[in-house]
Amino acid sequence: MSVVLLRGKIGSGKTCRAVSLCEETGAQHLCLDSVTDKLFADGCPGRERRLATERAVLEYFLELAVSNHAAGRDTVIDHGFWTRAELGFAAGYLEERGVPYRVLTLEADFETRLMRVAARGDGERFDRERLAFFDSLFEE
Repeated sequence: MSVVLLRGKIGSGKTCRAVSLCEETGAQHLCLDSVTDKLFADGCPGRERRLATERAVLEYFLELAVSNHAAGRDTVIDHGFWTRAELGFAAGYLEERGVPYRVLTLEADFETRLMRVAARGDGERFDRERLAFFDSLFEE
């Protein structure tokens, strides 16, 4: 396995799948969204600044993944909104260092995701309209 780049829309089950993979394999779980959510808990300072911060965190996570690989440990990098550029950067970074990876995209229908978001307590943050808005930002 070595590195899994895990992606999917909000509520698709990324974190649950990441935890499951880590329990099965002993991999380290790195969740980019958790880090940036904590950094921007008081509000998002704009998309460009958030993307720049996500890029810096991603670079750090990739360094950890390379170190884990050298030590014989797998890594799961959990991030919902991988842009094409981020996926390309991550793939190139890992390939240049000889680290095997795979991209795993999780999917779930809109109603299931809306139900999951409500169940985890994010229902106030993500109503139908807001979830649809974030869906529009997801790059296939």
